[in-house]
Amino acid sequence: MKNYNTPDLEVFPQYHDEVVQKNLDACSSAVSQLIAVGTHLLRWELEDEPKSEDERGVVGVFFKRILDLLDSTALLLKVGSIDPCINQLRALLEITLAFEYLLQADTQKRCLCYLLTDLDKDLAFYESLVGDDFGKNIPDLDERIKHFKEVIDNSIFDPIRSEYILKAFKPDGTRKKVDLKWYNLFTRMNSLKYLADFLKKDKYYKIVYSYASNVTHGTGLTGRNLSMEDGQISLEQLRNPHDAEEIAKIIIDLGKQAYKAIIKRRSTEQWQEYVWAMQLYKKQNKKYAMPYLYISPSSRI
Repeated sequence: MKNYNTPDLEVFPQYHDEVVQKNLDACSSAVSQLIAVGTHLLRWELEDEPKSEDERGVVGVFFKRILDLLDSTALLLKVGSIDPCINQLRALLEITLAFEYLLQADTQKRCLCYLLTDLDKDLAFYESLVGDDFGKNIPDLDERIKHFKEVIDNSIFDPIRSEYILKAFKPDGTRKKVDLKWYNLFTRMNSLKYLADFLKKDKYYKIVYSYASNVTHGTGLTGRNLSMEDGQISLEQLRNPHDAEEIAKIIIDLGKQAYKAIIKRRSTEQWQEYVWAMQLYKKQNKKYAMPYLYISPSSRI
């Protein structure tokens, strides 16, 4: 009888050969070293006393999310699980674009927009459960709705309240059927594509986001997972290390763009420390240090 506590090694090989694993280790290490630099940038942000609490909090959670995504890709790269990296790559591009826009100008107001729309999504969710069978299982549903309304009514949101009401509600006070984006309150940008165009990152959207979205939504799986040989279709193994280096380079490129956005908020002394740290990083990771957005014709991404 088969031992079902161990995988079929043809489908799910537990180890890569030495050359492949050495390359995977190098990819993972390059991302991990970049994260190490980023942790110090986050510490500086959290210790920045002159910034308001709401601004420091929003910038902090954005940047922490970027580090979380970088960290998860480093772990996936190390074991050769490259396809799931593409899902993380998509999420990383989304939040990096949003982060760049957040810090580009009017950061205080944009942080308020983010907080308000975030609260509004929670409020809209609980309001949608009123009269619903699932909502009947939440005994404090009315209290939750009241809580979010009270927080949204806080005077800190007064500078952006009129735009919020205009974009989220009809004249009679009922909700519009819109997916309210925080970067849409004072602009006409209602999707990530418009945000990418505005930031002049349309190539990233076209090449990375569009492709990665197909993989994420299960509509672009065959190119990376099926191959034909001698008239026979074969399925790629789990933890297929193909394209690890290309994926790692794009991930590192996006991480460095986020770093460039946040370092502009720092003191001259901190800026100099950052420059020194990145020079050392480039010296230790020459293969991954240059800006990267080239998809090889032979690559499946």
